Amino acid sequence: MLPRLVFFGSLLSCFARLADASAITFGVSVDTYSISTTTGSLDFQFDPGLLVTQAASLQILSFSSDGSLTDCAANVQGFCPTGDVSGTLPGTLTFDNGTGFNDYFDGFTFGTMIVFDVSL
Repeated sequence: MLPRLVFFGSLLSCFARLADASAITFGVSVDTYSISTTTGSLDFQFDPGLLVTQAASLQILSFSSDGSLTDCAANVQGFCPTGDVSGTLPGTLTFDNGTGFNDYFDGFTFGTMIVFDVSL
């Protein structure tokens, strides 16, 4: 009887962990050495799905790079930010999926690396 109780207790705790709504943070590191000194752009999006979507949010934290960002206000395309996005790089960007298009687009001259954290 005790082995069954331990098994079902373990199984229940696994399902309880799945229901946990706390934030999950991932570290992202991108090697951009091969395109170093190239002028391009960074584009971060967090959009809802095609069907009914639960409310969700995302943050980009601790952005660092040896490349250089274009001032968001000087962005020629004027896309920075669009939708439910607040903040500017290298500070914290906060997205939610409350509108159909949530985008942060900014000009960038690449260095050798880009590092940031993503919190869901």
